[in-house]
Amino acid sequence: INESTQFIRHAIKNEMIKIEWCARNLAELEDAEHTRYADIIMSSSNHLKEYLERLSKYSGEIHLDIKEYPLSLLLEENLRDMLRLYPDIRIFSHVDDSETLFCDRIHFYEIINNLFQNAADAMNRKGSIHIACLKDSKHKKTIVSIQDDGPGLNSQQLQKLFDAYYTTKNTNIHTGLGLYYCKNVMLKHKGSISAESIPGHGTVFLLTFPSIPPKRR
Repeated sequence: INESTQFIRHAIKNEMIKIEWCARNLAELEDAEHTRYADIIMSSSNHLKEYLERLSKYSGEIHLDIKEYPLSLLLEENLRDMLRLYPDIRIFSHVDDSETLFCDRIHFYEIINNLFQNAADAMNRKGSIHIACLKDSKHKKTIVSIQDDGPGLNSQQLQKLFDAYYTTKNTNIHTGLGLYYCKNVMLKHKGSISAESIPGHGTVFLLTFPSIPPKRR
């Protein structure tokens, strides 16, 4: 598995060099629309490089580098990318600047990106997403909620939602691994991910993190 991972990493890295070269040329055209697309490409490329670097070191399992971050700062990059990609989606953040989260920054970005992309697909790239944060002091938990106003999910879909290779999308480009990945990352954080939905009334995903720093071994 590790050998295959290294081969995939090398192949992706080579393609990223071409993508970055194209993005730099787009940025030099001095056109607002081209510059916007170039920024999206470079932002995604930089994030992917950081993720691949992590993968090369810890290809056998999910490795976390947990630190305390301002939640609004963690969400900033996701929000910026979403607004660029989906101008017809309105995103409302109800997160206070004082809210913090103990998490791995890179994996948190990937989780939120997965949830945002799923919401955009469910709403046909037009609608609203609400983000909120709740502190459960009694159980020492921090809950981040992502809610969309899409068509929602039925009980059978909810039951299988986090299974590997399960997808509600009718296209060949979705692997059904996004939410499975999210579940495993949240378990690694000693947390959880769940979903609540009523058909016709959207879906809300709940990310539950410990509110205290992990014990150092």
